[in-house]
Amino acid sequence: GVLDGVTTPLAGDVTSVEASRDFGGGGIPFGEEISFDWQSTNYDESFIQIRRERDGVAYETVTCNTTGNTSFTLDASVWDLLDPVLTVDKNFLYVGFRNVDEVRVDAGNIVEVETRALHVVGITQL
Repeated sequence: GVLDGVTTPLAGDVTSVEASRDFGGGGIPFGEEISFDWQSTNYDESFIQIRRERDGVAYETVTCNTTGNTSFTLDASVWDLLDPVLTVDKNFLYVGFRNVDEVRVDAGNIVEVETRALHVVGITQL
């Protein structure tokens, strides 16, 4: 078809993601400060995403670009971007890594392809 021959970029390696504390599977309490450190190689970009869910649906998210860094602190400056009155079941945090590329297909269209790795904090299983 139109996408014949399109492949995603190779994945890098994530050797560790460490949080300053464990939240188990109950999510992260709103406003809780937590720090993260990670080690990765061969990924072009990294990001942190706070995802507020109710009934398994995202009602609010904030994504912070952490490219070039190996640590991040979720603190009041990030929580202030979210609505404290919004009722959700849980707050999750994703430490993400991605490689992105563009591929021109035979039809002349440009396709953006992405390989992503996510480490989830506040969930024991997906």
